Amino acid sequence: MRLWWLSFKGGTTVIMRAETLLHARLRAAADEVARAYLFDVGFQVDPEFEQIISDDVIGRTLSRDEAADLRRRLRGDARYSSGR
Repeated sequence: MRLWWLSFKGGTTVIMRAETLLHARLRAAADEVARAYLFDVGFQVDPEFEQIISDDVIGRTLSRDEAADLRRRLRGDARYSSGR
């Protein structure tokens, strides 16, 4: 299964493991991690970046700080690539 980044209105972010975006949205709703009707946007995490995402953040609501930190790491922020 692939990893999906899901964003919901109100600032909720969830990383879900699923086959498709629709499947990820349904799992998030079924697991009561986020409300389906608040879904805003989602995208598949590039497989080459999946190792950056630790298992402890998959399937739960991320805090704004956690989501921002993960977004910077996925974008290759120089602070992370230089090892600081």
